[in-house]
Parts: sequence; C-alpha cells; structure tokens
Amino acid sequence: MAIELINPNSKKEYVSTSEKRLKNPSKWYVSPLKSRTLFAILQKHNTTQATGNSMLPLAMDFAKFGLKKVTGPCSDGFHLVDDSSLGFKEKAVSDDYLDTLPMNVLIEVGGWVGEVSNLSSTDKKKS
Repeated sequence: MAIELINPNSKKEYVSTSEKRLKNPSKWYVSPLKSRTLFAILQKHNTTQATGNSMLPLAMDFAKFGLKKVTGPCSDGFHLVDDSSLGFKEKAVSDDYLDTLPMNVLIEVGGWVGEVSNLSSTDKKKS
C-alpha cells in the first residue's frame, strides 16, 4: 500500500448527531491535522495522560486546530485566529467560540478531526 500524504487543505463535512434530524442543521468542516500540529498536541497532552486525567483536553485541542468552518445555526461567532500555543503559529478556532460549544459537540468534532487525521482504529480512507 502506498503512503498517502496529508492534505491539510482538504475538508470533510459532518453534521452533529444531536442535529441530524433538523431541517437546517449546522455543518462542521474539519481538516486533518498537519504532522507538526499533531505531534505538538500529543506532546502537550503526554504529561496529562501520564497523570490519569481525562482525554477531554485532547479532544478540545483537536477541535481547536482541526475545525475550519461552520455553517448554519452554530456558525455565529465562529472565526479562526493565529495561535502560538503549540510553539509555532497555526490557525485555530478562537477560544471565545470554543467556550460557547457544548462538551458533547467538542468531543464529537475532536473525534472527526482524529478520524480525518487517520487516528481512528478503523480505516475510512475511501469515504
């Protein structure tokens, strides 16, 4: 099998499970994390995991750096900003917007970012 390079400009559209039945649901567009971003996030959370704390901060960082666009009802206040918290400048969702999202949505978005970054246990490359 050939190595598939990461395309950080690709976007995949998702709808939250809590809005799937709505007539006009929000659409969430996520991109795979760049290798440098992924390694920096994992390194940042390596100490957290060693102390037994939750995976929630990891999901939040995945959402922060992998969410690229939101349309529909949940798009109010969404914008990307320059962020240097990982030691280099990277576009990220503003903290003000992240603070407004319910935890179940942050976890879901973080999972989608992990999936498109090929971190899931099942291979979904052909989706």
